Amino acid sequence: MPTGIAQARLDVACNARLCIFPSRTSRILAYHLSAFGHAQGPEIQSCERENQTLRGVSDSVTNDCMTRADLRSSLEQLDLSDRPEEQVFRTRMINLLESNPDCFERTSFPAHFTGSVMLVSADGSKTLLHHHRKLDKWLPFGGHCDGDQNVLRVAQREALEESGIEGLILASPRPYDLDIHAIPARVNEPEHEHFDVRWMLIAPEDAIFRISEESLELRWFTPDEMAALPLTPGNKRLLSKWRRILARRTHGTS
Repeated sequence: MPTGIAQARLDVACNARLCIFPSRTSRILAYHLSAFGHAQGPEIQSCERENQTLRGVSDSVTNDCMTRADLRSSLEQLDLSDRPEEQVFRTRMINLLESNPDCFERTSFPAHFTGSVMLVSADGSKTLLHHHRKLDKWLPFGGHCDGDQNVLRVAQREALEESGIEGLILASPRPYDLDIHAIPARVNEPEHEHFDVRWMLIAPEDAIFRISEESLELRWFTPDEMAALPLTPGNKRLLSKWRRILARRTHGTS
């Protein structure tokens, strides 16, 4: 991992490529995310390419000074009143933040934080998944924090690196989903858990993806096509939320 000035330059480059002026269809989708409870108002944020800093999408959420305290605050502010499974996950995540100073390192066992995204098309009708090379599964984009406490930045960076799509739009700075899932033991790792904080990103119109070395294939899926995959419980929950958002839009909540 790059450090110091090299890391700062990489962060600037990543943020510059993640921020664009949202299209009309993406603003509409963000409105429905707002109605679904993941944002207050159409919270798609934009930043001018001519003035890129480490502020990312929202100064209070993605700047270079985001700490574990900020993550805890973000988790505590989520309305999970109708999401009992995620209430349990949030409690465990907060406990991990309080008890383990190394919880953002991939070498921290039995659990550590990861960041991931559900990446949808500009009109919200499809989601982009990648066929993970090592796990041999169709998955959303995401990865390890490797010491970075800014989990949203981690999720955005992983999406950019793994999809190759520039100008990804953050639907809301609030996490879209919380998930904890088991990772099987490997040669150099014991069995452990990923405490995964997830956001929704929106691709720009006419987005063209690029396959990275992490993936065997990338493909756009409709909700029905995604449902046909062997999904984990957490990814089934992502699909269910996505369908509810699309249903709201179909019924004219705009």
